[in-house]
Amino acid sequence: MKSASHLSEMVEIVLTKPDNFLILKETLTRIGLPNKDRTKLFQTCHILYKRQRYWLVHFKELFILDGKPTNFTITDKARRNSIINYLLELKFFTLASAQKKMEPFLPRNENNDDFTIISHDEKNVEKIAKYTIGSAKNRLQIKPSNLVQDVATGNG
Repeated sequence: MKSASHLSEMVEIVLTKPDNFLILKETLTRIGLPNKDRTKLFQTCHILYKRQRYWLVHFKELFILDGKPTNFTITDKARRNSIINYLLELKFFTLASAQKKMEPFLPRNENNDDFTIISHDEKNVEKIAKYTIGSAKNRLQIKPSNLVQDVATGNG
């Protein structure tokens, strides 16, 4: 999936209060997929802020934006939407599209544990982010020789 076409599929949100950015950022570190022995939690979604706008995105969507290969599946999209639907209930934000709920989503019940939410007080679980917003290691590396060639040919 190309990053330009994916931009239209990302979920834009509108914060109900400016302070909610940091609250959401922290809350998202506690929502994700646990390892088998539940000692680690892999963060699924992040809040992205660009040009005075906010989006809630799956970490694989951030790889797409960086031009890196990834396999963002319908299950990943449904998991992202399920997390967004859960957070909508907490009233930290509304959807910019004015929708009340994101589709498709994964229904939450005792038989379906597609993401885990750990409490703020839980200290025995290591929280791991597979993507760090703003980190240079996430971006594709441009070789200086390619940059000179692009500038010389007008492609840069």
